[in-house]
Amino acid sequence: MLIHSSRNRALGLLYRWVEHAFGDREHELTGAYDDAEPVLADLRAITEAVLARDPVAAGAFVEAYLRASALRMIVAYTEGSAS
Repeated sequence: MLIHSSRNRALGLLYRWVEHAFGDREHELTGAYDDAEPVLADLRAITEAVLARDPVAAGAFVEAYLRASALRMIVAYTEGSAS
């Protein structure tokens, strides 16, 4: 819901890739976004760097966001598989 409501095309494409990669198991990843605050903080940092026209910082924040998202998804998936 968070990804779709943001209307962020890049995030939407990323989520569709995840859906495709995980087939009908993508619902097991939704727990990765139960705590929305870190996600929103990362997205704010990206937005602020873009608005400041700082491509180096924006790129670094995007990479950090993607790493953090990947880790959140791995934890959500492995915890979901364990239960």
